[in-house]
Amino acid sequence: MIDEELAPPMVHKEVCDRSKAYYLSAAGHSQLCRIAFDNFLKDIVGKESNAVWIAFTNNICFALEASLKSFLCLKGIDEKKLSSREYGHNLLKLYNVAIDNDLRDLNVVFREEDLSTVLGEIIQLFGKDYASFNYRYIEKTIVTTISQNSIEMVLACIDYLNEYLNEEIKVRTKKKAESK
Repeated sequence: MIDEELAPPMVHKEVCDRSKAYYLSAAGHSQLCRIAFDNFLKDIVGKESNAVWIAFTNNICFALEASLKSFLCLKGIDEKKLSSREYGHNLLKLYNVAIDNDLRDLNVVFREEDLSTVLGEIIQLFGKDYASFNYRYIEKTIVTTISQNSIEMVLACIDYLNEYLNEEIKVRTKKKAESK
C-alpha cells in the first residue's frame, strides 16, 4: 500500500536545495563567461595562450561541472559523493554518471545532435586539462582551447542544460510546497 501523504522520494528539501545551489553556481559562471566572451574575448581569438583566455576556459569547465552536479543531485546522487576526490572536478566521471542517470532522456536536440552527445564531445576536449587543474594553475605550456564558434556552442549547451535544471528545480520545489 502506498501512503499518499508522503512526498515522492526526490522531493526532499536537501536534494532540491543542493541541486539549486549547484545550478545557481553553474548559471552564474556561464553568464559571466558569456559576458566576458561577448565583450572582450572575441577580440583575442587566436591568442589562446593569453592567461585570461585560459582562465575563461576554466570558468566554462566549472560551469559545466556545476551543471552536471546539479543534474546528479536531482537524480538523488549524494552531494558528499559528488564532492569526493573520485568525482570532484572529473568532468568525464560526472558525465558518465549523468549518462547512467538518464541524461540522454532529456531529448534535447542541439545542432542536429543529442545534447548529451555534444556534452560528451566537449568533455573529451577539456576534461583532462580541467581535472588536472591545468586551466586553474596554468602549469602546462600547452592546454586545450577551442575556436570562437565552438565556444558559442559550448555556452549554448550549458545554457540548455541549465534551462532544464531551472525548470526541474521549480517543479520539484512546487510539488514539495503543495505536499505540505
